[in-house]
Amino acid sequence: MKDLIGSLIALSFGVFAIYAFFWTTRERVSNREDYNYFLSSFTFFPPSVNFWLLKFLYLFGGLLAIALGIYGVVLFF
Repeated sequence: MKDLIGSLIALSFGVFAIYAFFWTTRERVSNREDYNYFLSSFTFFPPSVNFWLLKFLYLFGGLLAIALGIYGVVLFF
């Protein structure tokens, strides 16, 4: 039962990360000032590189968590 709960938590984290991937794009399109400040202070790279780095991390982490969550749920049943 612990494996199922852990897998469901990983799956929900992955879904949330994919949502954050699309939310990042929406915030970038609206071009808010505080969001641009966050991107400029994320790493020492320019804000456009930080934007794509952040999107890659959201997408990679989300897909990895979804894959692990589905794998754990399938093993449980």
